[in-house]
Amino acid sequence: VVFTQDDTIIAMGQLGDGYHARLREAFTEMSFAKWLLSNVCRLLVGCLELFVAFLLVVQEESVIDIFLNFLAVSFVSEVDNMAHVLALGGFAGRRVQDMAERVQETSYLPTIWTRRTTCCQVHTRR
Repeated sequence: VVFTQDDTIIAMGQLGDGYHARLREAFTEMSFAKWLLSNVCRLLVGCLELFVAFLLVVQEESVIDIFLNFLAVSFVSEVDNMAHVLALGGFAGRRVQDMAERVQETSYLPTIWTRRTTCCQVHTRR
């Protein structure tokens, strides 16, 4: 369960890396307050998902019920990804589509994955 909670792992990596110049260069509209709020919310959501998963396992009596509950939790946690796909398709308007494409073109790898001593790797495909 822990390794499927990407929000917790990503937030911990980004908070561990800190707010650096590379991030400010890649994401020009991001302030420290927005960065911090985003990562704290992501960490809280990830921790809440872990807590809910624990409660689901402890309270259910059959394996089928545990499976169905995890399936429902997985669906709900993927709603943001579905919203991103809809935005890329232009279903939320042209401005939102442009922003979604910009997000799609930018990737960020915290040091938790790069295993380097530098802050992070930011890549923008242009």
